[in-house]
Amino acid sequence: MVPSKTDGRFEFAAAAATKLLKSMTVRSKDDYTVDRLTLERVQEAIALAEKALGSGEQILLNFARVRTAFDAKRSVKATAPDDV
Repeated sequence: MVPSKTDGRFEFAAAAATKLLKSMTVRSKDDYTVDRLTLERVQEAIALAEKALGSGEQILLNFARVRTAFDAKRSVKATAPDDV
């Protein structure tokens, strides 16, 4: 659970909400069950989501570096004189 940015109340983080939805068994709109999650499991889900977010940010940075290197290489080729 994380504090809401709008009103300060607590809400489920996306990863925790996903885990909660996966724990539901829905037979119909009136017939469903939810396996209870302990606070520890919710905290584990939050920690895992934070790690995944950090890894995703690192991947995006790596792609940006590769894109910059390709652009630099392309600009060097474009400005190099043709040897004919």
